[in-house]
Amino acid sequence: MNIPYVENDVSETVEMIVDTEEILSTLRDNGQIENPTYDYASDCYDMCNIMTFIIGNKLNKLCEPETLLVKEGVFGMIGNHTWLEIEGVIIDGTLKQFIPKANKMSIIDSSFDQYFAVKSYTFENWVNESSNFL
Repeated sequence: MNIPYVENDVSETVEMIVDTEEILSTLRDNGQIENPTYDYASDCYDMCNIMTFIIGNKLNKLCEPETLLVKEGVFGMIGNHTWLEIEGVIIDGTLKQFIPKANKMSIIDSSFDQYFAVKSYTFENWVNESSNFL
């Protein structure tokens, strides 16, 4: 599968402020990942809400509140999924659970036809209206 990764101002900002390996390490250390394997693809399995919350919390401080979106839906008709989207770019810290060869922090053109959103929220509304990230 050819993933249309993006390199632009958004991707540079995300890569500067978000370290997915550090996030997963903290989650492992705090016992939020049961039986950690220390393999990113395995340990990020079913962690999309938590990763979306942590990444979104870091990015929300840098952008206009209405521009950072959380999408809930499915990836590739494989399973339920949650991801961030801003300025036509998908930010996905857990794509490796579906595609083991994906980047740990996948920053992808939003036209990628494997993401199927069912619901969309601003990040702040998602945090206020959803208990999924807890």
